[in-house]
Amino acid sequence: MVLEQEQIRELLKTARVIAVVGLSPDQEKPSNSVSRYMREKGYRIIPVNPAQEEIIGEKS
Repeated sequence: MVLEQEQIRELLKTARVIAVVGLSPDQEKPSNSVSRYMREKGYRIIPVNPAQEEIIGEKS
């Protein structure tokens, strides 16, 4: 399923909790920097990475 830009905008307006599968602990990686940005904007980020216990201050 491919989401259109407007559908993505609507999802981001209504969802306040986002699970990020494969979230990297490396702050230089996009998954980490985008997740930190989203958290700063009020989203709760749930990291999903079985190789890590905690990422960006959240239990993985």
